[in-house]
Amino acid sequence: MAVNAIGKGLGYIWRGAKATPHILFSEGGATALVNGTKTAFQASKGASTGSRIWQAIKGGGKALETSKAASGGIFKSIGSGFKATGAAITAGWKGGTSIGGKILGAAKGLGKAVPVVGNVLAVACAVPTICSAFANGGFGEGMKEIGKEGAKLGGAAIGGAIGGLLGPIGAIVGYGVGYLLTSAFTGKTYSERQQAKEEIYANMNAEYEWKTQQQDSLKQIFGGKA
Repeated sequence: MAVNAIGKGLGYIWRGAKATPHILFSEGGATALVNGTKTAFQASKGASTGSRIWQAIKGGGKALETSKAASGGIFKSIGSGFKATGAAITAGWKGGTSIGGKILGAAKGLGKAVPVVGNVLAVACAVPTICSAFANGGFGEGMKEIGKEGAKLGGAAIGGAIGGLLGPIGAIVGYGVGYLLTSAFTGKTYSERQQAKEEIYANMNAEYEWKTQQQDSLKQIFGGKA
């Protein structure tokens, strides 16, 4: 019984791991997860809280897997996301009757592409930090940095999907909020921690040099007796 439960649990973990890229880099992955979770939770009304949460998790996972199977693969999803983004931004801009309307339309077009564009750009920005962590901190630091970045991208994607329930602008706001909230839990990146250390050392050196200068000044005043 226990062995079967463990095996089933590991199976769910493996299925979740395989679906994670679809959450991060597809136009509909995170949305399918959020909507599936919401629908399953509402459908299990009347059951115990624990049962409803479990049904919500299963419903979200199944919806995500269905979306993943229909996407045609992660690289196709990324390509489609960028293509759709350009078209949506252009259409939104052309549809505006004023400068403000054009900007709002373009923003709505961009919102439809969250999290694909945002996460791809975020990964591009994170690559130097991850490489630095592997090169200077070793394998452990590198893997830790990958885990942190993955968590932030996942939080951003889910935040964008939740915000997207309110519309394209909500998706952009939700993406940013999700990223910031997850970043607060994951802590500073390797590069940020290294920079903080360098600043501490620089301040210590500056303080040492200041004290040395003061001592030299006192020596000159008191004839080398300071």
